[in-house]
Amino acid sequence: MFRLNDNKLTGTIPTELCNMTNARAIMLERNALTGPLPTTELLQLKLLVQFRISNNQLTGLIPSQLGELPNLRLVWLHLNQFTGALPNVVCEATSASAPNTGLNFLQADCAPIDNPSNPCRCCSACCDRSTEVCSPVR
Repeated sequence: MFRLNDNKLTGTIPTELCNMTNARAIMLERNALTGPLPTTELLQLKLLVQFRISNNQLTGLIPSQLGELPNLRLVWLHLNQFTGALPNVVCEATSASAPNTGLNFLQADCAPIDNPSNPCRCCSACCDRSTEVCSPVR
C-alpha cells in the first residue's frame, strides 16, 4: 500500500510511481497534484486493486490503460479537472472481467443520469465539483 493522501503534495504524479509493481493500493487523494496521469506506465501495476487520486487538480483525459489492469476494483477520480468521458475500454473491462463484483468508479462533472451520452455509464457514483457531493448512479 502506498498512502500519501492529505499531505499537501504538489506537482505531477511521477511516472516512477508506476515502478511499484507489487503495489495493491495507491492513495494520493486530497493533495494539490496537477497535470495528466501517467498512461503507458500504468500498465506495470498489474496487482493494483485500489487507485485513489480524488480531490486534486489533475487534468487531461482519463487513460484507457485503467481498463487493462486485471485486479483494479476501486478507482476514485472525482474532484479533479479531467476532460472527456470515462473511456469505453474501461467500462467494457468492468463488465467483462468482473461482472459480479463491479468496479467502483467515482467520476467528476458527469452528465445527467438519464442522458444517453452519460460519462458515468459504468460508475457507481458521479460527483459534482461545485458541491463536492457524490450521488449514486441509478
